[in-house]
Amino acid sequence: MRSLYNLSFIFLLIIAAISCNPPQKDTESKTPGESPSPPYVEGDLQDKYWKLVELNGKKVAEYPAQNKEPYLQLLTEGNRAEGTGGCNGMGCTYTLTKPNKISFSQMASTKMACPDMTLEADFHSILTQVDVYVVGETTLSLTDLDGSSYAKFEASTPK
Repeated sequence: MRSLYNLSFIFLLIIAAISCNPPQKDTESKTPGESPSPPYVEGDLQDKYWKLVELNGKKVAEYPAQNKEPYLQLLTEGNRAEGTGGCNGMGCTYTLTKPNKISFSQMASTKMACPDMTLEADFHSILTQVDVYVVGETTLSLTDLDGSSYAKFEASTPK
């Protein structure tokens, strides 16, 4: 009987604690008629291997052959971004802000010479221009504030 009393008391304490913390209102100001922004879910973006499939409207397959598969990973630990533009390894830090805003620090990379560095140079360049990310079920797009696409990625596994 005593354990039933203890369980009932614990249950009432939990109910009281929950009811004392009402849901918080969305305090972000919205313009009338403006649709709500997509949810800010970092888990959909971070710690995935994002294979680069398009850059500035051009399919990666249209670029000259690369030594490595171009990709980007946004790691939660230390907000580090790493990847390759097809030749050299690269890394930097990134910052996420609501809603779906992203910015990258100055990119550091190895300095190997490869037959054609166009894709890599373009990839590095767009990371300094990106403002917004859009995550789909298996896709990531990096765009400017107007929605013009800079880069498109597909979730993949490392090669």
